[in-house]
Amino acid sequence: MLDQVRGRAKKEDAKTHWALRDVNFTVKHGERIGIIGSNGAGKSTLLKILSRVVYPTAGEVRLRGRLTSLLEVGTGFNDNLSGRENIFLNASLYGLTRSEIEDRFDDIVNFSEIARFIETPVKNYSSGMKMRLAFAVAAHLDPDILLLDEVLAVGDMSFQRKCLERVDDLTSGGRTLFFVSHSMDAIMRYCDRCIWLDQGQVRADGDTQSVVSDYVEAVLDVKSRYTVPAREMVEKAGTAAESDGLDNDRPTAFLLNAEIISTNGEPTNLFPTSERVGVRFQYSVIEPGIYTPAIALYCPQGTLMFWSVSSINELEHYRLEPGKHMATSWIPADLLNVGTYTVTLSVVSPDLSPMKRHFVQEQVLSFHCVDPSNGETAQGILPRKFPGPLRPLLEWQLEQPVDKPVPSKLRFISEKTVQISVDTSGFCNARCACCPWPGMEKGQTVMGIDQFKLLLDRFRGFKFTEFALNSINEPFTDRGILEKMEVLIDSGAQIDSLFFSSNWLLPGQQQIDRFLDLVEKAAACGTVKSLNLNATISGISDETYHQLQSGRDVVGGVRPYKPLDFTKAIANVVAVAKGMSERLPRGPVVFNVKAYGFLFSLEEYDAFWRSKFDEAGIDPVFSQSRIKVRLNHGFTSFARSDSLASAEPRRCSMSWLDLKLVIGPGLDVGLCCHEGAHYVHVGNLGESTLDDLVSSKAYEAQLDILNGRSEPPLNHPCCTCEFYIPVGGSA
Repeated sequence: MLDQVRGRAKKEDAKTHWALRDVNFTVKHGERIGIIGSNGAGKSTLLKILSRVVYPTAGEVRLRGRLTSLLEVGTGFNDNLSGRENIFLNASLYGLTRSEIEDRFDDIVNFSEIARFIETPVKNYSSGMKMRLAFAVAAHLDPDILLLDEVLAVGDMSFQRKCLERVDDLTSGGRTLFFVSHSMDAIMRYCDRCIWLDQGQVRADGDTQSVVSDYVEAVLDVKSRYTVPAREMVEKAGTAAESDGLDNDRPTAFLLNAEIISTNGEPTNLFPTSERVGVRFQYSVIEPGIYTPAIALYCPQGTLMFWSVSSINELEHYRLEPGKHMATSWIPADLLNVGTYTVTLSVVSPDLSPMKRHFVQEQVLSFHCVDPSNGETAQGILPRKFPGPLRPLLEWQLEQPVDKPVPSKLRFISEKTVQISVDTSGFCNARCACCPWPGMEKGQTVMGIDQFKLLLDRFRGFKFTEFALNSINEPFTDRGILEKMEVLIDSGAQIDSLFFSSNWLLPGQQQIDRFLDLVEKAAACGTVKSLNLNATISGISDETYHQLQSGRDVVGGVRPYKPLDFTKAIANVVAVAKGMSERLPRGPVVFNVKAYGFLFSLEEYDAFWRSKFDEAGIDPVFSQSRIKVRLNHGFTSFARSDSLASAEPRRCSMSWLDLKLVIGPGLDVGLCCHEGAHYVHVGNLGESTLDDLVSSKAYEAQLDILNGRSEPPLNHPCCTCEFYIPVGGSA
């Protein structure tokens, strides 16, 4: 360089190729840097310069601390020496003293798994044995800076996993890491910063997620956004306007734009396989009619995987007026494999014969899936990539031998699948005049947040077919029920249906807004498939309300009677319904408005609430498809008049204690639903684990009654329960 400045050096030839040029960066202690780029970008050259294997033509590298590089596994081995001798030779090349090598020798040999052949000359080793030994040496160095160049896939599958775990240990110990790889999964897993080299220069340097996303979009041609060109939209609109209205083949819906989104609604092109993928597109409708949006997904090899449309079976749900409309479809988490997938968009009118396709935009969007950096995946403990476009996370059951069947009482434990109903407060403080459960406690006990977290911990790893969260019956007797709801959502528990029950008498707008925020959060979190929300308001007028709900004539009780405002109850229910219609017009939500009573019919109750929703301006489509008005004429399932008149053996048809549990505010586990739970407890999850609970004599005794193996004692709740049916019968 000095000679060039003085004019004595040769001028740069046009044929000169710079493997690296103008590459400048600073790395702090403990950073984990991923180096990515296409073949010939200069990645390996950069690591060789950093490790001083080669020297730069110009510029300099300043390093502080001991550096170890794994550029080519096996470098420095002498085939004529034994494995033992090569360990000392190879480790000394990395700068270790003899005493340091002796201290680590046993660990290196044990890690390599070739102790039997440690005195054998390396020339007699297989290639796999050489790789094991070389990696074992490199993995037990104690560097401040570690350089890795695609060296993680050595040996068989079990040894590969051991290598991955060792690299995890090294990088989690505060060491600085430089990692070159063509695997975006590995870069995402190990690195918190990424440098993209392109033709020997730094094209991007920053957060791993954003740099890898940009790299994937540029190199793999991933397109997460699409907008129809303005000229094309004008032409389509003009064609539609010139039509005389008799052309049934002309399209009346046009795509405007589309994008791939994450669970938080942000456009992106890079997804861990453990996250669901959103496809959102906007289209314009120019004539009233039935319009159904659809998507198709193509695998990395270009083969069609599936078409998908909304599962709602009501034709009117798809009736649209002229204007702009939007549809979002979610591809489930833990379904796809690693790779790049493409999406086709369409809108059709299935009510016409033949079905009319307004547009089909072939493979206009794409996204790339990578392995998640942590958590369970369908790859399990296997280190190698899976073939095929799908890699679903299936539920596995590793069973005992067939000659040792799992006892029925352990069914929900062995399947790790359960339905639970959690009552976070004492059953009721309303003290209704017609209460069928006069013996129940009146809101004296409230489940603490730490108790709720302990409850969730007892069910860690379980899938919930339904998780019912109740503050019965007066809402917010448990003032922390919304906090518990948020803890549940944030726990990551897999929930098919999240059920929330309340009569919405007391909360103000602040609680309603927070509740709606949580409903929206649950719908978007990816682990809750659907929400079933229950508002119990027994009444269609002040008179019926006070007779059935408020208990104004009840004397005595735990707390003084407090008049309950029917007008406020109506306003609260309408506010919740309207909020959901605005926030989640097509979300996986059902809102039940329910009454217990016999002073009016279902038709009267339904008409009352439908009129309130119409007056509030709630979208009629949402009102009809998402709001269900229900009426129970009886208060309780414990109402059979025949008791156990016959001696015929009976069983519970509801699977209580087998697949369903009800848990009270003190973490007591009850026999079945709320009424039965008050009278019969089978254990406490604050004091026992699930395994201990189901092994207890109390649990076993009640399970025998429910399964028909023994008879219930006199006055037992099962004696008058309508779901306690003859063995072999149906409810």
